[in-house]
Amino acid sequence: MSETGQEAIDDACVAWGTYAIRAVDKASGAESTQTGRFTDVQKKIGGCWLYVVDHPSDDPPAKPATAAATASTP
Repeated sequence: MSETGQEAIDDACVAWGTYAIRAVDKASGAESTQTGRFTDVQKKIGGCWLYVVDHPSDDPPAKPATAAATASTP
């Protein structure tokens, strides 16, 4: 996780950033990486900081390259 911003007011705090999760399939050994961004909201309740909202959002899949975009120019 890489926090890119945070704002605190009184007993509430919001943070946002990006994440990457690397996974390895036990059966095949294939590796994959999931990336995205996150926002979380925390509130101090009874002296402890507790999550009120924890919202991850996967990055959209890459657009496939088109023939025109990949063709070389003379």
